[in-house]
Amino acid sequence: MRNYFVDIFHFFEHRKTIFYFTLFSLCICCIYYASKIEIKQNVMHMLPQDKNIEAFANFFENSKYADKVIVGLSMMGENDLDQLINITDSLSYTLQSAMGALVESIEHKSNDSLTSVLLDVINDHLPIFLDSIDYSIIDSLISDASIKKKLNENLTTLSSFEALALKDYIYRDPLGIYYLAYNKLKGLQFTEDFSLYDEHFLSKDERYVVMFINPSFPSANSKKTVEFTNKLEQIVSEFKSNHNQTNIIYFGAPFVSAGNAKQINKDTRLTLGMSVILIVLLISLFFKKRFSSIIILIPVVFGALFSLALIYLIQGDISVMALAGGSLILGIAINFSLHFLTHLTEQPNRQQTIVDLTFPMTIGSLTTILGFLSLQFVNAPVLKDLGLFAAFSLIGAALATLIILPQLVSTYDNINTDSQISNKYSNFIYKFQTSKYTLWIIIILTPILLYYAKNVTFENDLNKINFMSRETQTAQDTFNKMSSQFQKSVFLLSSGNSLEEAQINNEKLHSTLDYAKTSKFVNAFICPTQILPSLNEQQKRISKWNLYWNPSKKESLFRRLQVEGIQLGYHSSFTTSFQESLNSKFTTLTDSEISIFKNTIIKNFIESKDTTFTIINILKANTPQLNNLYDLFNSNKEVKIFDRQFVTDHLIKIVSDNFTFISLFTSLIVLFALFLIYGRIELTLISFLPMVISWIWILGIMSIFNIKFNIINIILSTFIFALGDDYCIFTMDGLIQKYAKGVHHLKSISISIFLSVLTTLIGLGILIFSKHPAMFSIALISIIGILCVWIISQTLQPLLFKILITNRTKNKLHPLSFFKLIKTFIAFAYFVFGALLLVIIGFVLTKLIPFQKKKLKYLYHYILCNFTKSLMYLMANVKKKIINPHNENHKTPSIIIANHQSFLDILSLVMLHPKFILLTNHWVWSSPIFGLVVQMADYLKAQDAEINLPFLKEKIKEGYSIVIFPEGTRSFDGHMKRFHKGAFLLAEQLNVDILPIVLHGTGYCMSKGDFLLKNGQITIEYLPRILNTNIDFGVSYQEKTKNISKYFKQKYTDLAVQIEDVNYFHDQLIGNYILKGPILEWYMRIKLNLENNYKFMDEIIPLENKILDIGCGYGFLDYILAFRSSQRSISALDFDAEKISIASNGYLRPNNLTFETANILEYPMKCYDTIIISDVLHYLNDQQQNEILDSCIKALNPKGLLIIRDGIKEKKNRHKGTQLSEFLSTKVFNFNKVSESGLSFISSNLIYNFVKINHLSIQEVDSTKLTSNITFILKKS
Repeated sequence: MRNYFVDIFHFFEHRKTIFYFTLFSLCICCIYYASKIEIKQNVMHMLPQDKNIEAFANFFENSKYADKVIVGLSMMGENDLDQLINITDSLSYTLQSAMGALVESIEHKSNDSLTSVLLDVINDHLPIFLDSIDYSIIDSLISDASIKKKLNENLTTLSSFEALALKDYIYRDPLGIYYLAYNKLKGLQFTEDFSLYDEHFLSKDERYVVMFINPSFPSANSKKTVEFTNKLEQIVSEFKSNHNQTNIIYFGAPFVSAGNAKQINKDTRLTLGMSVILIVLLISLFFKKRFSSIIILIPVVFGALFSLALIYLIQGDISVMALAGGSLILGIAINFSLHFLTHLTEQPNRQQTIVDLTFPMTIGSLTTILGFLSLQFVNAPVLKDLGLFAAFSLIGAALATLIILPQLVSTYDNINTDSQISNKYSNFIYKFQTSKYTLWIIIILTPILLYYAKNVTFENDLNKINFMSRETQTAQDTFNKMSSQFQKSVFLLSSGNSLEEAQINNEKLHSTLDYAKTSKFVNAFICPTQILPSLNEQQKRISKWNLYWNPSKKESLFRRLQVEGIQLGYHSSFTTSFQESLNSKFTTLTDSEISIFKNTIIKNFIESKDTTFTIINILKANTPQLNNLYDLFNSNKEVKIFDRQFVTDHLIKIVSDNFTFISLFTSLIVLFALFLIYGRIELTLISFLPMVISWIWILGIMSIFNIKFNIINIILSTFIFALGDDYCIFTMDGLIQKYAKGVHHLKSISISIFLSVLTTLIGLGILIFSKHPAMFSIALISIIGILCVWIISQTLQPLLFKILITNRTKNKLHPLSFFKLIKTFIAFAYFVFGALLLVIIGFVLTKLIPFQKKKLKYLYHYILCNFTKSLMYLMANVKKKIINPHNENHKTPSIIIANHQSFLDILSLVMLHPKFILLTNHWVWSSPIFGLVVQMADYLKAQDAEINLPFLKEKIKEGYSIVIFPEGTRSFDGHMKRFHKGAFLLAEQLNVDILPIVLHGTGYCMSKGDFLLKNGQITIEYLPRILNTNIDFGVSYQEKTKNISKYFKQKYTDLAVQIEDVNYFHDQLIGNYILKGPILEWYMRIKLNLENNYKFMDEIIPLENKILDIGCGYGFLDYILAFRSSQRSISALDFDAEKISIASNGYLRPNNLTFETANILEYPMKCYDTIIISDVLHYLNDQQQNEILDSCIKALNPKGLLIIRDGIKEKKNRHKGTQLSEFLSTKVFNFNKVSESGLSFISSNLIYNFVKINHLSIQEVDSTKLTSNITFILKKS
């Protein structure tokens, strides 16, 4: 096809100013748009898009509860709590003043003044804080027994030292009704974790005084998080230096987030620096030029800028994690540069380098690009961004390599690799590929690793891919022992477009929460709307209060209180405050009162983002009942429920599903793309199978060494698959180039892949020195993955290509075709199954049944005959033709002789009649399965015929004929060997006729030494029976052997001439050109169809001829002519060296056919019987056309033919078709090359004038309808 990259190369080659201006402008545009892209640093973009994961992400991003930092102080010696509290107060003051805007608040002790304010609000709005359960308790509180008991308790309190503080509360609420509301405040904390000492929070073991810091920003803000943690660490360090007996620990989400960010930055700086230095050294050592490293990085840098610019224009932003993960793609992009430079070292022709690399870098890399674009179908934003960045980077890098590099390396044409290194590597790879142990190692290891591969797992503990310093880990462990609140908490979220709506939605959960607690699904829970109900609920509760306290109930209560109180010694007016409270007119909370709650005790339980408000309920789950708890709330679509382990498990499931989807989808895309690229299933599988086996090895090794996938290194799987895809495509391109053209690019391809492996291993493998677990896991998988991909692609793929294709074509055998292989397998499977069945049947008929032996033996022969017939006709790709002009019915026994070329000969003869006894060789008679069949059929070994003569005489009497192959063994090349005398001696001894049967086509359909069943035709021709009394062929068996052999071979030759026309060789010619590219194959198929397999040319050219074909192209015609007759000597010429290399590298090229690259204007012609000039003259100008015709007629022998075929411009309407086909051929598909002068179509006058001048005879043949192509047959006198 036309290579537009070559056109671009030629355009810029002589217009350097335009090139540099274009390159500069393009780079400026890419830099401009790339610089405008927004980098999203939110780590939550790593998480897949899912309802529950999204809820967790929003909670993590916005919740102050999740971002709370806990600080614990203890004494190094024996604890002095009073001193520790003073130190805590000092630290709290220091942090508050030093942290400034980074801290929203610090909770280092309980707030009594706040408690007093909250109690006052409750006192003023008591009904709002009571629910249905509270009214049941009130019913018990106002019973006579409870009143008496409570008044007695109050009397005791009023008599104690507490009376001063509690007197007013007791008189206002003598029955404890208000305490029902006060206790709601305790519901906002799990009180068993901490106790209070002097208003400070104390751990249960009384070792630590604890404070809580609420940052003013979410921990997802990485920049603020790092600033916050650095500041706090600095303050604590300075504070500890002044209080050296104090131990201070701290923990929270900001420290985990910042610790990861710091360690990643530290590891990245270390490993990036090391990898850059090592890669530069490697490239500098390998390529002996100063600027090699810079040249190699140009496509990489351009690809990255090109990608960022396009992404900005498409979506405007990109995740920083995708950008970091995208750096892995540079390992593939740098391959393009390495391939270009190593290829250039092999032959310094930049144009040829472009031609050789265009396919694997564009069409070939399409599979890699499509694989990355498949990430658009997963539900993780970071993977979508990564897919776009990778795909566009590879497109940009490929374009830069094919367009920019050829212009920039013009002064470095003599770039040389270290030949010693490359030769040693090439020798190593060659030995490894050709070693008989390599394939066995792969065959043995692959099933073992496949067994283990299924056990590879995902890491379900996200903490193991987080980095925590020893101090942070110690603090976490300490606080986990101190409080299990975070670890055992389940978060239940309800939302609304306003706080009121969110509260109403959350209130719908109250009854379910109560049920969960009653059912022991939870041990306790915090529900903010039980403290701060919605306005609608407040009004309902006030109405319920008023309905409950009707006048008669209040009057009854006051009277009973008064009576009981006076009896106990209370003053008669002691119920006055209580009566005033109970008779108060309660209202809903004011905005300022609501703000008191929102900004204090439930501050951490209400979140707002944009117009969405979220209420956070915290459930302390009973772990064994966790699944029941989730089932209880999962049915409610309006709420979201999760805990850390649930999110982890759900995340792992999504990642696992995405991984499975990516793997399958990418594999299908790559498989389909490979099929489109190569056009053959065989090449597709040879390219794809190493990728599959590489993955089996990777997964198997990971499983054996217990290396797990995680959310970070899973990204690497796409990269490794893409890298393997890249290696396999480049390797396959080298293998095809060698097979099709004899061009040896494999060395440079192997070296460039080796360099790619080294650079990628350095870039990723260096992460093995990272302390961050995620980066370390990337290093492990990258080392395993890249080595597996490299080993398999560089060994298995060439081995498969060699075994399935080149090893066969070296022996003139048809390369294995997928569909032929399927047909062969079906035939062999049927053969094996039938043979096994025949063994069983034969054993029953010939061994078990003791009577009617002869009839049973015939029955067995009858079954065998029909089985072989069914087997032969099962081979649908093999046509069968039986020629029996004399209606031979085998009623008269005879010695049947046949030529022997294939195993199919036996089947072809056995199917003809049941009463045949074959004399076979030792191999057939002793074969494992079929050997038993032939033995039960009384077939004999040929060498044992003499000693079994009485047995054969008996069989002749029974009507059986004896089948013998006089050649003794199969022929390799189809030419019959010398006939042995045994068959003819046996005919004389048995006094029977000889029946010759000629077999044709069996040797091609299944050749000797091969198992492949090819498309073809088997012809069986009966020759006339030679009577035993016939002396035309001699009297003695020696004379008959000689004469019948000569007669038989002539008949075979006559049959072959009759059958082996151009159509017969159609399948062979196709086999000669397949697996060399889909365009060539389909061009050949179309050409053969249009030319009717060149039947016309074959008919007009004698079978014994010396032929010159000028402008032979790919040589289709020449192969047909050579196949048809070995007496034709053909020299084929073409100006296009690529076409000649393909034509001359055909594995079926016979000795009578030679190809040569030549300019016909300069070619020294010899003497020829026929000269063919087909579709050539219009590529020459008028003068050159006359020169060529004159040269041809001079080189033509007497009676010789000059066959000219070309478009005639007088045929104006049809000539448009010719012009269109030439435009497509020269301008679009680039099948043919055209000179600068363009095309010059001939006129018929040119031909007829030439005929007249040279006294030639002429025949004009016009056989086309759509084009002006006319064939002129000129004959020399």
